Amino acid sequence: MNVDTKILFACSSINTEIISNKKIQVDYYDFINIVKRIPEENDLDSIKKLNEACIIITSKNSINYLEKLVQMGFKFKKAICISDKTAESLNKLDFAEIIIAPKCNSESIISILKRDNSSSYLFLKGNIAKKDIEDYLKKNKAIFLSVISYSTILNNIKIQSEIYKAFCFTSPSTVESYFSKNKINENQICFAIGSTTAKKLKNYTDNIIISSNQTYTKLLETCINNITNNDTI
Repeated sequence: MNVDTKILFACSSINTEIISNKKIQVDYYDFINIVKRIPEENDLDSIKKLNEACIIITSKNSINYLEKLVQMGFKFKKAICISDKTAESLNKLDFAEIIIAPKCNSESIISILKRDNSSSYLFLKGNIAKKDIEDYLKKNKAIFLSVISYSTILNNIKIQSEIYKAFCFTSPSTVESYFSKNKINENQICFAIGSTTAKKLKNYTDNIIISSNQTYTKLLETCINNITNNDTI
């Protein structure tokens, strides 16, 4: 493996101290920006109509919005969330029950909803969220409210993609942003933080490995370990 083996990581918000192999260089690009929202008057009027709704939260980017609601005096006892990382943030808000989706995707959340008997739901989502959770709730005539708690803005950055051995993608949005201006070749490998991101990557390549844990650190570790142990990359 050459000294200039390079990895592209599609986010700059990560602890770089885990990189101990001096033969590997990791470049960090923010292919997306997250703009967090705070509750507005129209949101509050609608949320007040729900009686201690069960929270559905598919990204830790929604935590800030939820924190503001709690500070305003709203009370929530139960949450269904996408990952362990999101659950860690929810633990600080004194939920009586937190259910974590076992496969860290919306399909897994829907499987939880099929067994759940909450009287109402508050779905905190991003501006480009998939429609499947809402479609399920509508189909089953559940009482629910969807609120955009953050917005994702794509940074369509053109890079010198051919210099990289591997790419680490942290969300479907980073995939969409990267491929809006760039390509990969058949010898380059993509690492996905989860199955939803991998599904998005399938539009561009079959050379995909999914991280064993949905954290940025584990994603980068998976990539580095694979490169270190596989001379074909």
